[in-house]
Amino acid sequence: MNTELDKKIEGLLFMHGEPMEVRELAKLCKVSEADVVSSVATINERLATSATCVVSTGDTLALTTRPELAEFLQEILKLERTEPLTKAQLEVLSIVLYEHQVSAAKIEYIRGVNSRYSIRALMMRGLIERKANENDARSSVYTPTIDLLRYLGVTDASKLPDYESIKNKLAEIVAGENQK
Repeated sequence: MNTELDKKIEGLLFMHGEPMEVRELAKLCKVSEADVVSSVATINERLATSATCVVSTGDTLALTTRPELAEFLQEILKLERTEPLTKAQLEVLSIVLYEHQVSAAKIEYIRGVNSRYSIRALMMRGLIERKANENDARSSVYTPTIDLLRYLGVTDASKLPDYESIKNKLAEIVAGENQK
């Protein structure tokens, strides 16, 4: 029982927010794969009465909500998807549309506030998607989905109203802040 390792693994799974391979966790924590598997069993014992657990598909692990909460959480998600977009979500959506490929950090920089909830809500609605950053494999970027462009009636983002002027204004905002 290695409580430090348990904390590290649970923290990595929580921070990552997506499934991670056992070998990747072992490498990051500088332990064996067997140690990771053992630690996950301990984590799940500790989380037995909580809303979360670590699920495994063999060599992949993810921190997720308990299966018995699925129906309840699906109902909540349906409600979130049917509510109108908030002002914050519209701002994030506009930035993604006009920047086309933009990191979460840049979205937050332009808006001046944490935008993770809005990004998550837009992804859940299928309006934006996360892709690997071609320029930096360690990060990702957000892009508009095909469904969003179809809904807006454009074949690509450059066909949006005032595309060039808004894109230039966003570039000025970023450039102006970089000069300070």
